[in-house]
Amino acid sequence: MIAGITEKEQKIIERILDKYRKDYAFFYYGSRVKGTYEKTSDLDVLIKGKAEMPLAVLQEIKEEFDNSDLPYIVNFSDYYKLDNSFYERIQPDLIPYNWKEVKLGDVAEITSSKRIFMADYVSEGIPFYRSKEVIEKQKGNNISTELFISEDKYNEIKNKFSVPFSGDILLTSVGTLGIPYIVKDNERFYFKDGNLTWIKKSNVIYPLFLYYFFLSQIGKNKLENISIGTTQKAITIIGLKNITISLPPLEVQKKIAGVLGALDDKIELNNKINQNLEAQAQALFKSWFVDFEPFGGKMPDDWVESDIYSIANIIYGAPFSSRLFNSEKKGKPIIRIRDLKNQYSDTYTEELHPKAYLIHSGDIVVGMDGEFKPYIWGSDDALLNQRVCVFQNKRSEGKMFLYLTIKPLLNEVEQTEVATTVIHIGKQDFDNFKIRLPESRVLDSFDEITNPIYEKIVLNSLECKRLAELRDTLLPKLMSGEINVNSIKID
Repeated sequence: MIAGITEKEQKIIERILDKYRKDYAFFYYGSRVKGTYEKTSDLDVLIKGKAEMPLAVLQEIKEEFDNSDLPYIVNFSDYYKLDNSFYERIQPDLIPYNWKEVKLGDVAEITSSKRIFMADYVSEGIPFYRSKEVIEKQKGNNISTELFISEDKYNEIKNKFSVPFSGDILLTSVGTLGIPYIVKDNERFYFKDGNLTWIKKSNVIYPLFLYYFFLSQIGKNKLENISIGTTQKAITIIGLKNITISLPPLEVQKKIAGVLGALDDKIELNNKINQNLEAQAQALFKSWFVDFEPFGGKMPDDWVESDIYSIANIIYGAPFSSRLFNSEKKGKPIIRIRDLKNQYSDTYTEELHPKAYLIHSGDIVVGMDGEFKPYIWGSDDALLNQRVCVFQNKRSEGKMFLYLTIKPLLNEVEQTEVATTVIHIGKQDFDNFKIRLPESRVLDSFDEITNPIYEKIVLNSLECKRLAELRDTLLPKLMSGEINVNSIKID
């Protein structure tokens, strides 16, 4: 319950306000929320609807409270009559009237993953999850682990200790803090990693709501406040149990999670569609330019060996000064190697570098350190940082041909570089790229088939960006009750 409101008082308040919640949202604020109240302090309530509440309706509500058994006066403020500065002052403390302040440890069982027995490793079987696997899975990426246990050993662990099941949440709790992963249906794994904390499914708090709580800035701030350590921060189980959460009724939790989950589901679907589209184009490329199936299984005599510069210009990023980076979105986003996979940067710069290059959606971007692979840029215009380059298509069409041509060439360089432990790529490597260049008629035919595929991939990626921005905008407002979940429609 809210510190300044008893359970009996809460029921009285809900009984009265529930009759009006279809058209209005009500929020507690003031001393009874902050904990600075006295026994006779008034209860402050903010009214927030699509328009100002009619005076007759407000008078009706006041009369009901005056005739109730509440031992204090209820004061109402209408959002549309408030001074902006006053609203900004009370906004951080607003709590929806039918939400409860609870400690996480009171609504969910929290335990350390250290209790799970560490078995002998085998070459395949049930995978072992550590923090890095949880982080990759949370991002929607496939995980690669060399650590497995046998089916028999898994069943032994399961029978002895129990293992996470659908709806449980794993939370990274050392180093990279607070990354949540919600266990999927029929997902089997084991773990004995002190870097993970296990939050078991509860009947009081909806798993997906709790998952989004940890993803929200509200949750991140609370985890940061309980973290310990200096060189490497950590979250303790005791600290996690004492985190307070503003918990709406279960049906509201499900609606909030449903709205945010629908956005994430659409993003995941678009990503899967893009993977399928690329696989189709890759199969066609192999058929035409590797196996030469349309040409009788043999490369035509009029095809020539050429370098990569016959079909592309390679433009390199500029060495921007990190001192001029900012997170206030001033200027343009700057893309570093680490930003390529997620096609998103939270770092901006206003630096006017003379060699700056602005990439656009549909450009083919490549990182030059670590992992060498091309990315079809499907996000906003952004500046290229050093050690990132763009392959600019020389032909008016045919980006899919360029993309699929350089992909194996980059992979070949990566394999060679890994063998020598020098994981860099540069102009000298690009100069050595050799390609089989078909005649124009063949390229035009390939373009006619694959250009729509390429364009669809870009459009899907741009939609993912829009959906992710909408989700990130809604997340804190839904988790705080600032906006009514019933007013949200996802097209």
